[in-house]
Amino acid sequence: MRVQFIDPIEKRLNRAKEQIFELEKDIVRWLEQNPIKFKIEYRENQFGYNIYREELDTSSLSSFGFKSGECIHNMRSSLDILAFALAKIKCDPPEKTSTIYFPIFTDEDKFNSKLRILNFNFTPEVVNIMRNIQPFQRKNPGVIGEPENDPLAILSLLSNIDKHRSSISAEMTPAELEKNIQVKFATPEDAAMNCPPKVIFHGIQPGLIMEYRTNKPIELTNFDLNLKAHLVIRFEDKGEVIPDILSYIYSYIHLVVNEFRKFL
Repeated sequence: MRVQFIDPIEKRLNRAKEQIFELEKDIVRWLEQNPIKFKIEYRENQFGYNIYREELDTSSLSSFGFKSGECIHNMRSSLDILAFALAKIKCDPPEKTSTIYFPIFTDEDKFNSKLRILNFNFTPEVVNIMRNIQPFQRKNPGVIGEPENDPLAILSLLSNIDKHRSSISAEMTPAELEKNIQVKFATPEDAAMNCPPKVIFHGIQPGLIMEYRTNKPIELTNFDLNLKAHLVIRFEDKGEVIPDILSYIYSYIHLVVNEFRKFL
């Protein structure tokens, strides 16, 4: 193994690992410092209550999107550095450096359309491994998952968003609502007239989230409401928890790099 080939790849991946760890700590700290708050109000004549979620200033979330983009860049760069090292096996220095990159395709026809330049830059053995690890292979029987959910496909998509369209955006997404709300009626008969309770949920976005309606007055004896949240990267109408999706991609890239170590 030639250190000058593998060292730049591992430095990029090690930096990405550090960034994931730093992001995870920073996100935990941010969520602790910015809890989601609620207020509860009696309905008219205390015939039940309404719960409201208060607005939260999320302007500082842009830094998490920026840091995620840096991590994505390092992981994508590690593959392109790998590709350049693999190209040197065939010709050192490579002849067409501007055409050297690590291919990632969810469509086999698009991969095949690049075969001429791939075969020019890389040995047949390298091209064959590149083909075998492509996301489009998940279309084959017996292969788990969908091409679009392949870690390499997600990496490519996020990398393109960060480079060409806009910066990666981070959002706060509610994950789990824990509530312990207790009420008391004036008489057992009043309580019986409101069983089962009439509860209307309106979602967990800021504003009115829940109505508890009764036909007799109530008294609130306990109000404990906690909404756990995640910070997510949103793409393709999906939201993925930031540390989880970055760790998922990072672990897979290590497997990909290992497939080519014998050439380096």
